[in-house]
Amino acid sequence: MSLSQSVRWGVSDTHTMARRYIIGLSRTPEVLFFTTIQPVIFVLLFAGVFGGSIDAPGGNYAEYLMPGIFVQTVAFAIAVTGSAVAIDMRRGVMDRFRSLPMARSAVLTGRALADLVLSLVSLTALALVGLLVGWRIHASPGSVLAALGLLLAFGFAISWIGAYVGLSVRAPEVASQASLFTVIPLVFLSNLFVPVDTLPGWLQPIAKWNPVSALISTVRGLLGNPDQNISDSFPGRHPELVALIVVGVLMALFIPLAVGKYRRNAA
Repeated sequence: MSLSQSVRWGVSDTHTMARRYIIGLSRTPEVLFFTTIQPVIFVLLFAGVFGGSIDAPGGNYAEYLMPGIFVQTVAFAIAVTGSAVAIDMRRGVMDRFRSLPMARSAVLTGRALADLVLSLVSLTALALVGLLVGWRIHASPGSVLAALGLLLAFGFAISWIGAYVGLSVRAPEVASQASLFTVIPLVFLSNLFVPVDTLPGWLQPIAKWNPVSALISTVRGLLGNPDQNISDSFPGRHPELVALIVVGVLMALFIPLAVGKYRRNAA
């Protein structure tokens, strides 16, 4: 089989698997509901309850908060991927896929793309709630699309970590929690909820060098929302570069790991 035929075969299989998973998500609306309601609660809680007591850059806490919640939403979708892959492993669905003449990477890539659709729906609902609490965009349409593209690229990269965990931990409950455990410390030890200079002194260097802080700062910049200047660190001086490096490294590391784990399980 030629390279072009192999690529077409892989793309076709991936499309089929992504369509299968999207249909499955449409038949389980509770997954969409709970995936969406969690970040909405974060927005209402922090913007409505704590927003008035937090001195945010620019004076509008909702505009400071929302880009970080967008990043958190796509990061926490890792739990859906990890749990779904583990469920398929437990039910023997993966074994049936392995017996079919299809590209090995199509199953996991299709899962990752389907979860991107889920993240896109959640981000849309979240943006509407953000507008209600005072968040506004101060950027061009092209910049907004760039922010959305970065968020989805980060979500796609993160989903491969969830896939790897789901293939390694067969129990869906454990896979969900184990997947979240990989991102929760990075999300909360960042500049998401409060400016870095309000954190305890020993936490400030961690937050400044946290790659998630660079991602959040980049999204804030692309959306024209206020951000804190943390230029005394490399991620603070070059958040866009760090954000792209993080996404690229995650994909380069976990795509081969997840596909390799899938093949080893087949063997």
